Amino acid sequence: MVTRQKTPTSRNEKGVAHAHAGKVMAAIAAAMLAQSELIEQAKQELKERLGNEIYQNPIPQDVKPSYIRKYLSNVIE
Repeated sequence: MVTRQKTPTSRNEKGVAHAHAGKVMAAIAAAMLAQSELIEQAKQELKERLGNEIYQNPIPQDVKPSYIRKYLSNVIE
């Protein structure tokens, strides 16, 4: 008997997995926007988890993604 691997192996299977993940993320975002109390609960949970710690973004403030730099260079010139 041949058993199926649990991880996607073909490009098609990986594409389907990514599409499904995207749909799940979009559904969560839509639910959050439709129910503002969920956002407040998430903010409260974050405060509880962080305690007195402040999140420090590891990416410097002046660093921009390359596509934004490309867009801005076209707009500024």
